[in-house]
Amino acid sequence: ALDEFESLQFNTVRSIRWPKRQGPEVEWLESHEGWTLMQKALELGRDPAFRGKRYIGELVATALLSPLRKHELFALLVEDVDFDHDVIHARPNRYYGSRKSKHSERDVPLWPQLRDILLPYIGDRKDGLLFPTPNGRGDMRGALAAAFERAEIEKPAGKAWHITKHTYITMRLQTVEGGKPVSVWTVAREAGHGSTRMIEDTYGHLLKYRDCRLDRVEYRPLRMAEEARKTA
Repeated sequence: ALDEFESLQFNTVRSIRWPKRQGPEVEWLESHEGWTLMQKALELGRDPAFRGKRYIGELVATALLSPLRKHELFALLVEDVDFDHDVIHARPNRYYGSRKSKHSERDVPLWPQLRDILLPYIGDRKDGLLFPTPNGRGDMRGALAAAFERAEIEKPAGKAWHITKHTYITMRLQTVEGGKPVSVWTVAREAGHGSTRMIEDTYGHLLKYRDCRLDRVEYRPLRMAEEARKTA
């Protein structure tokens, strides 16, 4: 009788139609917040009193203007930044570690705003890590927290890498290609995903905020962002 009861319990639980799991809550920055964060991070890197890596501004800009994950950012080589074709080659190397999939190797756009920041930063360098750290592994939590504080952004700096990627994808979903909204597949491919499901599940509810479409990912001061929204 006990076995029959347990069997009935098991089959009853299996028959329940559980609600579908909703996509995770994401945090991202508005265009003017991204612009402010970049500017403050660049200022921080030039501050003589700053004890961290001087490339904090360039690193933050690359995180905001590309869909690269933290370990991909710190594994980027100088030669991966292709100024001739305006792309960044995301490709596994000896600094990359074991976190890779068949979708890890891809090209992502080198947007004009990031190009202008990285061109003087790279200068005459031809090889080596773009953001040199011991063993190609970076942390930068203290520097990121300082940049968020200077920018007066009330977001958890401990989640900075997730926030920057969410911000890029949100901004990218607002762009156009050939006069039409960019395809979700294009955004998913740039992010290193094998399908559009994660983009649709995680960012689908953000599509209602597409009030200003551009032909590129770009962050603007508040005044310029508001003017662009009015003319959209």
